[in-house]
Amino acid sequence: MHTNQLAEYAGKFAELLQHVDRSVSIEYKVSDNNFLSVYNKPLERYPKGGGVYVFRVQGEIVYIGKAGDFSRIWGHVGIPEDVDGRQEFSNCRFVTDPYLNRVSAEVKEQFRLGNFFIDCFIVTPADLCGALETFLQSVYWLTSDRKHPPANRQIG
Repeated sequence: MHTNQLAEYAGKFAELLQHVDRSVSIEYKVSDNNFLSVYNKPLERYPKGGGVYVFRVQGEIVYIGKAGDFSRIWGHVGIPEDVDGRQEFSNCRFVTDPYLNRVSAEVKEQFRLGNFFIDCFIVTPADLCGALETFLQSVYWLTSDRKHPPANRQIG
């Protein structure tokens, strides 16, 4: 499954909630640049506010998570280290966490090198972030032979 498919489902979810409260909105921001290039350009960093974020590598979803504030992303990624004149994310959670055994060595290498993307769903009101996260993880699970994204252990 790709994030553009999740975006379609997020739109339907927002439409359903708007029947109850017209102020509900979900805005989808796709990242066109890999994380390393975004990290090096502070003005292009991720949005402020709450929502759901999707880590992807080579077009495939690796993780779906929520944040009351998108600064939570930095906790997953860590601070890059200088290795032979280039920045690497050797301390990235997706590289170091021994419990993430469903994340392939190839994907871990892409995270280490900063060759991953983070797409964001900005949710208004932010209190609905958890509902959208659970919904999108459920959609992924239902459409992927009942498997979670490789770095998610469960729904919710």
